[in-house]
Amino acid sequence: MAGFLRTITNYGTGFANSKSEKRNIILANYTSLIGSAALILLIVAIYFFYGYEPGMFSRLAGASVFFLLPLVLNRIGLIISSRVLLCWLTPVIVFGVSILDLKAGEPMSSSSFVGLRLFLLAGFCFPFLFFNLQDKFLLILGLLAPIVSIIFFDFIFSIFDVGYLKNSAHDQFYEFSNVRALIAMLGIGLSLFFLKRVVERNEQMNQDLLLELKEKNVLIQQQAEAEVLKLNKKLNTNLEMLQISEHRYRSLFEQATDFIAILDFDGNFIDANESWRTTFGYSKKELSKVKIENLIEPKELEFRPIKYAELQRGEHVLSLRRMMRKNGTIIEVESNAKKLQEGKMLVIARDVTKLREAQHQIQLSEAKFRGAFEFSAIGMALVSTTGNWLKVNKALCEMVGYSEDDLLLLNVRDITVPEESDEGYILQQNLLNGNTDNFQGERRYIHKNGSIIWVNLNISLVKDASKSPLFFVAQIEDITAEKRAAEKLILNEANLNATINNTELMIWSVDRDFRLLMFNNQFANYVKEHYGLVLQNGSRIFANVKTPLGEEMTTKWTALYERALGGDRITLEETRFGIDFQYSLSPIVENNQVIGVSIFADNVTERKARDRELAEANKKIGELRLMALRSVMSPHFIFNVLNSIQYFIAKNDRLNAINYLSMFSKLVRSILTHSVNNKISLAEEIELLKNYIQLEMVRFENKFTFSIEIAPGVDSESIIIPSLLIQPYVENAILHGLYNKTTPGELSIRIREDEDLLTFTIEDNGIGREAAQRLRMENLRTHNSMGINITEERLKLINLGQQAAFEVEDLKDENGPCGTRVKIMILLNAVK
Repeated sequence: MAGFLRTITNYGTGFANSKSEKRNIILANYTSLIGSAALILLIVAIYFFYGYEPGMFSRLAGASVFFLLPLVLNRIGLIISSRVLLCWLTPVIVFGVSILDLKAGEPMSSSSFVGLRLFLLAGFCFPFLFFNLQDKFLLILGLLAPIVSIIFFDFIFSIFDVGYLKNSAHDQFYEFSNVRALIAMLGIGLSLFFLKRVVERNEQMNQDLLLELKEKNVLIQQQAEAEVLKLNKKLNTNLEMLQISEHRYRSLFEQATDFIAILDFDGNFIDANESWRTTFGYSKKELSKVKIENLIEPKELEFRPIKYAELQRGEHVLSLRRMMRKNGTIIEVESNAKKLQEGKMLVIARDVTKLREAQHQIQLSEAKFRGAFEFSAIGMALVSTTGNWLKVNKALCEMVGYSEDDLLLLNVRDITVPEESDEGYILQQNLLNGNTDNFQGERRYIHKNGSIIWVNLNISLVKDASKSPLFFVAQIEDITAEKRAAEKLILNEANLNATINNTELMIWSVDRDFRLLMFNNQFANYVKEHYGLVLQNGSRIFANVKTPLGEEMTTKWTALYERALGGDRITLEETRFGIDFQYSLSPIVENNQVIGVSIFADNVTERKARDRELAEANKKIGELRLMALRSVMSPHFIFNVLNSIQYFIAKNDRLNAINYLSMFSKLVRSILTHSVNNKISLAEEIELLKNYIQLEMVRFENKFTFSIEIAPGVDSESIIIPSLLIQPYVENAILHGLYNKTTPGELSIRIREDEDLLTFTIEDNGIGREAAQRLRMENLRTHNSMGINITEERLKLINLGQQAAFEVEDLKDENGPCGTRVKIMILLNAVK
């Protein structure tokens, strides 16, 4: 029972910050138990005096339960709320129970109301028991309810329209009870205040004395070994003085706390003081019959016999030996032996068993600390209160790239990123000022090579016995790889989500129970638009759609899911809501087990439409080939060439006529051949262009110059392009741009390859498209050039697969139009 009571009354003491607060919590727990027990006793007393009163019994029983509430609050750590509640419970219960009784019609005499005031005065004592005087706010808060209840006793009853003053007949001296209660409250309060003050002062004095004693003990322990030698020297001096005065000698000899003995050089005891005899358990008579060797552990003597020869020469012999008491127990003794006079030696010793045990424990602790410090897998450091590195381990040096010697010359702020330096200084001050006990968080350090490393820092302050700061202990874990991996994971997830949600595909996945694992926005929008459903992870898509369409979709997709869960990869097409979809179902495999199904749905409506258009385009291409064959050679061009040949023949210039006719026939043959074939090598296309341009140059009497530039790396023999692709643009540049130019013109054709893209650039410095258009309108109003139109039609057909493109640019300078640049771009894989 006592153990159970001790356990209950210790509720909340684990949350106390001081011994006085712990005592106050225990007093509160006792008061709570006593108050509850008192109410239960009151119930028993009422029962024996007045019999069973149901209403009163229930109210008092409820009050006794309320008195146990502070115990519960202390148990969960609300130690302040518990004590404040206990201070307020007495007035609350007194008024609550009394008002309920009076409301029930129970009469109460003036003596009963006076008695209630006594209960309130008793409750007035509780705050002084539960709170210290320096906790002024809490003390005032605890006193508030008792003081208000005593001062405004009758007023509180009158608020509820009950009380003694509401009776028609009452004691005329009753009103004086308030004065008496107030005087009693002041007397009790002042007495408790001064009593509490005296107790707290004495307690503080005791704490100060204990702290001072602890500090002195530490100082004594630190000076113990040094004092041994000093004490031995002092004892030697005293022993020399004892030869002068036997009385002083015996007094010092017998009262010394150290073991002192006089022996001969055979090891026999001549004399020994009380400390020696008491420690080893021998009487003076018994000791005279034993030798010093009998008190030393036998194994000790085997390895380290007594140095009698050195002692006889007058040398000091200091030793640490294991010696035996009379009862056989072993103690460690530190001794100092010296020749006293001829035939005698003096031995001064002391028991250092506990000291050696303490030293051993210290050495063991230091070894453990050193091992944990030096060989820790994470960085460890001791840091001064000013932020300088005092001691660092190998892991920290490797982490920041500095040697130990270099790092000890730096301050923590030297390797901290500048934007966190001030924050680190504030943290250091908070630890020094006691605002926090330790810190754990992430920091960024600067590696010796300039790179940034992320660390997880755990730092605490070490204080001495007087609570003065000594140094910081820091544990530093390199989390750079984790941070970068986390950032990369976040980026990858963001990219994945962006990719999934920005694709035109509908994507979703289900588990083995057909519940949604994930879905993208396209699928969610499609289902909401066409089925009116809002998707959520973990739900079945059509489970709540109780319509024929919902049942149809559930049956259809259940069968597909089951096939995919069985390991099948399924591809199917479906047209729904006027949209053509191609579905792809694949099992999701994890640890060699199928855990779900992933589904991709591609809207292939446009692709199918393009397929239909492509079929129609292929048909149209056949028709266009005939048109291209008839239009690739301009009739006007052929007429002019024949006139030129006739001119050479008329002049009897047979050589030029034959050369011109040969170039013309070769050009016509190439054009006729490649207008039928759909593909041509780049080398053949260039050769055809050269023949054509040379004819035009002869025809126009070298009115322009031309150049064909092929970029290095372009393999003209192996690259295949559509036949007669750029000839119409070259022809257009000569006839409409350069022919009408009054000054010599220039035509350049550049061919380059950029990765998988082949680019043709046809550029002239002619009169420009706008001026050429005006001339055509004036001279050939009915002529319609088909070469360019056919070529552009061909490019559009190729471009359906996004494999070719062309652009036309009007060139201008400060004087206006200065030519035209045409670019034709085609993917190499489109024609190979």
